[in-house]
Amino acid sequence: MAARSTLATRLARARFLARLIPLGFALLFLLGLVLARPSWAWSGAARQETSHVQVRATPRQALRGYLDAARASEWTRAAEFLDLGGRRAAPGSAAAGTLARQLKEVLDQTIWIDLSRVSDAPEGTGSKDDGLDPELERVGMVRTPQGEVPILLARTSTGPGFEWRFSADT
Repeated sequence: MAARSTLATRLARARFLARLIPLGFALLFLLGLVLARPSWAWSGAARQETSHVQVRATPRQALRGYLDAARASEWTRAAEFLDLGGRRAAPGSAAAGTLARQLKEVLDQTIWIDLSRVSDAPEGTGSKDDGLDPELERVGMVRTPQGEVPILLARTSTGPGFEWRFSADT
């Protein structure tokens, strides 16, 4: 009889442990999700550590940086990816943020942007076939009643180097 109770106890423990193992895997999976945050979920401090020039070193990086900021509704940061030359909006101003938001609305309503088709080279594509200046990269075209308008990124000098931003013409 003692042997049966020992066997019953062992079986009960085995069943209990068999129920705990899937729960343990589920907890490990959830912990992995919490720890593996995507780039858009970075804290402000982590984002500030990234050099803004590195974020705009290629057309793809500039476009991705703008889209990340816009998706997070961080319009002042998104405006940093716009060439505001000749505009009344000063960098960091509410007007610059409004321009960044308006650009996002136009992009969302009119074109699909495939980041893999945007150059990830610091010099851009430099394609001679597109008829553009080598310092420009076409992201897409927006149809308007007045005709098609190109969405362009422009390579601009930053003193010691270059960076890409949405062109002032866009």
